[in-house]
Amino acid sequence: MNHKTTSALALQLLCLTMFVALPMQVQAEKLAYVDGRRLLDETHQSKDELRILEQNFSERNRELKEKIESFKAQEAELQKNAALLSAEELRDKADALRGLQRTLQHEQQNYNEDYARSRNQVLARLEKLIFAVIIELAEQENIDLVVQQAVYASHDIDFTDRVLEELNKRYQQQ
Repeated sequence: MNHKTTSALALQLLCLTMFVALPMQVQAEKLAYVDGRRLLDETHQSKDELRILEQNFSERNRELKEKIESFKAQEAELQKNAALLSAEELRDKADALRGLQRTLQHEQQNYNEDYARSRNQVLARLEKLIFAVIIELAEQENIDLVVQQAVYASHDIDFTDRVLEELNKRYQQQ
C-alpha cells in the first residue's frame, strides 16, 4: 500500500469511528414517551370541554335535523302527489324544494364549519395545557427527552399515566 492509500484508509476509519461514537455521546440519559391522543381523550378537562361544546351546539344541531326531516317529508309528499299536480304546480313546488335544499345545505355547511372551528379551538387550548404539564413534569423529574410519536415505546418509558394523573389532579383543584 502506498502512503496516499494508507492515509485515506486511516481517515475513513477515523470518520467511521466518529459516526459510531457520536450518537452514543448525544444520547439522552432519561427518555419518556407520552400518548398525546390518550391524553386528549382521557383527561377530565377534555371530557368536560367537549361535553360543553356538544351542549352549545346541540340545539342548533337538533333544529337542523328537524329541518332536514321536514324537507325529506315535503320531498316524499311531492313525489307521491306529482301525478295529481299540473305541470306548473309541480315545477313551482320542485323549484321551492330545490331552494329549500340549497338553504339546508348552506346551513349544514355553516354548522359543520362552526363546530369544527370551535372544536379545534378547544383542542388547541387542551394541547397547550397538556404540553405545559409535560414540560413541567419532565423538568421536575429530570427527563432529557419526551417524545409523543413513536413506532414503539416500552412501558418503562411511558410517561402518559403520570401526565394524566397530574392533569386530573389539577382539574380537581379548580
